[in-house]
Amino acid sequence: MSFADYLVTRNHLFTGRASTAIYLALQANQVRGARVLVPANVCYAAVLPIVYSGNEPVFADVGEDGNLTSAAVRAAWSPNVRAAIIPHMYGNPCRDIDAICRTARAQGAIVIEDCASAMGAMVGGTMTGTFGDYAVFSFGYSKTIDCGYGGLIVSQHDLSGLGTMNAKLPPHEPSVDMEAKLFSQVYRVLRNNPAGPLADTVYEFMRLHMQSCFLFRAPDEQVDRIVASIGTLEEVIDRRRERAHLYGKLLNWSLAIKPYAFHSGAVPWRYNIVVDADLKRSLTAELLRQRLRVSDWYPVVAPMFGVHEPFPQAHKMEEQLLNLPLVEGNLNDIYRSAASINEYLASR
Repeated sequence: MSFADYLVTRNHLFTGRASTAIYLALQANQVRGARVLVPANVCYAAVLPIVYSGNEPVFADVGEDGNLTSAAVRAAWSPNVRAAIIPHMYGNPCRDIDAICRTARAQGAIVIEDCASAMGAMVGGTMTGTFGDYAVFSFGYSKTIDCGYGGLIVSQHDLSGLGTMNAKLPPHEPSVDMEAKLFSQVYRVLRNNPAGPLADTVYEFMRLHMQSCFLFRAPDEQVDRIVASIGTLEEVIDRRRERAHLYGKLLNWSLAIKPYAFHSGAVPWRYNIVVDADLKRSLTAELLRQRLRVSDWYPVVAPMFGVHEPFPQAHKMEEQLLNLPLVEGNLNDIYRSAASINEYLASR
């Protein structure tokens, strides 16, 4: 089944962001004053709509691939959890998604399958976005299809109520993009340089005053652009997989760096490598010095929401995972990135 066929068989609605879609799903199901389960290493954009809809996030640790497991979900489950947001991290399908959905529904909770970075990925031959009560997708920066911004919610449930609520949201304004960029920059500074009570104060301010960056509707012309781009998805997926394979051939693997294990059916978001924690900071600094598009997303997001519990595996992913450019630049960027890493490791 192609993604276009998948959409034909389900109700769907285009939104300003995937975070907007999550907010609408929670509101439409009257999930309020409740708890919503999420992994500790998910993007803050998936957690903020929980707060904006009047709910509390509950964080769970993850498995070795950075995805939730059914065991982790059961361990983190608590009374009054009425929804769970289950992402496919890094474009790598969550292999326990079916079991997790059964667990959540047995507890009377809805499941929002977060496919923001995994459009077109497959789990055992079934497309991501098929398992949850709702599935959300993103068309933002560096996502599978990058249209600058935009979201999509898909469900077999009626979405007319969500459409009515979406129409009442403010339209996208260019100023929102600048504020969102500033939000991201401040967050990166704080999480790279923990500042104790100061960080908590800034985080609280950001949670309270940045709704406009995450809750808005996409204008018709942006929706038209997204719809046209969906037709290129198969080509985009092929290119992503080919470039990920190229990285695998170019990099000199060792005890210091290892490939991140993408499962069958994955659509790589970026090319992830697992780097020795003692080496990662200096290697990242060197690659940034060479103006290469490297990042270490996603960190443990729980502290932004006042939760400072240990999440051992999520913290391990934060300490060791490094993301390399995949389709943001050209093939020369891939050759440069691989050569720079190889040379840096050889010099140590």
